[in-house]
Amino acid sequence: MAKTCIICGEKAGSREHVFPAALGGRRTDKGIYCPEHNLAYSGLANVIKTQLAVFNARLGVVGDHADLPTHVVVTDVASGLPLELSIAGSNFASPREVSSEFVDGEIRKVISFRSHKEAEVWTAEMRKKGFKVSVRSVGEKQTYFLGATRGGFMLGDAEGMRAVAYIAQTFFAQAYPEVIRRPEFQTLKDYTLDGQGSGFVGWDIDPPLTLAPIGFPFGHRVIVGHSGVNGVAYARLSFFSTLNFVVFLGRSKTERCSSVLTDINPLERRPPRDIEVQRLNEAVGAVPFPDAPMPTLQELGGKGALLAQVQGLFRQIDDFVADEAVAKIMARVDDAGALGDDKRLALCQDIFSDEGQRVLLLMDMASNHAKEQAAVQTLELELRALAVFLEQRVQRDPEAANGLSAEATRSLAVAQEALARQMSEDWKSGTLGRARMRALLIDGTGAYIVGNAIFKAGENEYFQTLKAVAQDLLNSLRRGAAGP
Repeated sequence: MAKTCIICGEKAGSREHVFPAALGGRRTDKGIYCPEHNLAYSGLANVIKTQLAVFNARLGVVGDHADLPTHVVVTDVASGLPLELSIAGSNFASPREVSSEFVDGEIRKVISFRSHKEAEVWTAEMRKKGFKVSVRSVGEKQTYFLGATRGGFMLGDAEGMRAVAYIAQTFFAQAYPEVIRRPEFQTLKDYTLDGQGSGFVGWDIDPPLTLAPIGFPFGHRVIVGHSGVNGVAYARLSFFSTLNFVVFLGRSKTERCSSVLTDINPLERRPPRDIEVQRLNEAVGAVPFPDAPMPTLQELGGKGALLAQVQGLFRQIDDFVADEAVAKIMARVDDAGALGDDKRLALCQDIFSDEGQRVLLLMDMASNHAKEQAAVQTLELELRALAVFLEQRVQRDPEAANGLSAEATRSLAVAQEALARQMSEDWKSGTLGRARMRALLIDGTGAYIVGNAIFKAGENEYFQTLKAVAQDLLNSLRRGAAGP
């Protein structure tokens, strides 16, 4: 068959990505869309890219048209400012004013920039607006430590569902080029191109257990098939091995059942290990589409099933990224060989100086555990005081250059030093394997070491906190005895 556009019949040849490039799709096909309609569908490709960007960013997926890992824009709760997050770190999406004061007839500001280039652009823009700007000094590069963020994942609205159908349509066109050009599939094309019609896409919370596992960690899967039993052309899509959809493509007569199963590895940068394809003489995962409407995002969200899957995916990604970090650390340990006490400790200190965000999360873990215990044992003054004490040691300050209060900054340094010393001791004793390193870096073991070190460093302040908590409890008991 001539390579003609499945939408308009004109000459194809746009070399579109069969699976979105931003999600790790590397393969292209010149026989599906003409340049005009490939461009017409670019909006849907951007929809799926945007709605799944948070997972790409946390995994470090590098799109086929990109050199750097994907980033996602979220809101920093403490400052209310937009942040660009990626596996490489975080940056404010625009210059951030840290402080401003009026001195000797002039306004002096401390502003945080992502790069020297951004600073130069900002300065030029201010001068164009008529401001006299001079740079008094340039500070050192500083990390902004994250607290809570808002935003990120959203998939399942009307445009997101059309994007899913567009991907399914493209894969079906590649697998069944003659079938997709039949008139029976015009309604599908009207839906994907212009949003006409509905009922083509639905969430699949419980995919068949008979489907083989996806061949890659966090892999994507697309199954397209044509059933000889009822003539249904269908698709199943899975993103990151977790978010699953079924797609009704249309009905058209066929004499046999067949399907094509494609697993895509978003973490593989180059062919041929980026995909696995199986062509089967059965309609694998065939969907007996019901007459009732497909489940909506609102219905699934109300049941909590989708939320549980998304939360589980985030945990799996965090574990995967943590394991990668542990592997890199242990590679540094292996490369270092035998070291004396001072050099070994210095290397451990250097390792934990690069892990400030994870150490801060350990501090949060210790603080939250103390609060949970204090809530259960409400009359235990020591626990309540410890909870208050540790909470003060992890407080964020959006006006600080690093996003932390002065107390949290000091406590972070204490925590990093304690973990480095413990790592050095474990290394010396021969007990520093991957499991132990993981426990120090992200688990309760590390949180205990951190919490204990911060407590010992501020023991005097803790007893002051204990006195204050005891006085607050006594006052509350007095007010209760006195009555309203």
